[in-house]
Amino acid sequence: MKSLPLIDRKTIGRDIATIEYRWPVGMPLCRPLGGGLWEVRCTVSKSETARRMRTSRSQLDRLLNPDNTRVRLETLYRAATAVGCDVRLELVG
Repeated sequence: MKSLPLIDRKTIGRDIATIEYRWPVGMPLCRPLGGGLWEVRCTVSKSETARRMRTSRSQLDRLLNPDNTRVRLETLYRAATAVGCDVRLELVG
């Protein structure tokens, strides 16, 4: 997270504080995924994420569509980099 710009670190920190200190109000920002994992949504906009990926908002919407099974690894990598994350690919047999 330290590699993110200061404004993004502040945004993420504000979102986490909402979850920790205002639980019923902050509840829509997070949900359990199971296995001890939680989804925490951040308020970084899609437009800002698309700008960082150097793509359009409609392209980003296609990437985020769970029914789209034709996403290239290069695109996932660009998306992860845009929000300060890495991609981990795991083959399970």
